[in-house]
Amino acid sequence: AMRMQIASAVDIIVQTSRLRDGSRCVTHISEVQGYSPELQSYLLEDVFIRRYHGEDEKGRVLSTFEPTGFIPHCTETLRGHGLEIPTVIYQAAQQRAEHLGIAYDPTGGHKPIGSTGGH
Repeated sequence: AMRMQIASAVDIIVQTSRLRDGSRCVTHISEVQGYSPELQSYLLEDVFIRRYHGEDEKGRVLSTFEPTGFIPHCTETLRGHGLEIPTVIYQAAQQRAEHLGIAYDPTGGHKPIGSTGGH
């Protein structure tokens, strides 16, 4: 019961890590989707992830922080607190929808093209 309460109280997790070159950076921004008693695990969906591309000539890690195409369910809550959602999230969601062949919905409610909306 406690883990379910924690899952319902936490919306976003920002994970940082020390890289092999000694620098520290954000590696993931994830939304908590809930808790699964069957899996005994929190259910997370990555909103941004860091992709690694090697090292430069001085041994510094080369990486980019990229949106996954997932639009967080807490978007309206964030807006309600005066935070703007980066447009890159919506652009990545549209690209993800095109790649998967599903209709793009800027609210994050993706459904198959031609669907009547039923589940």
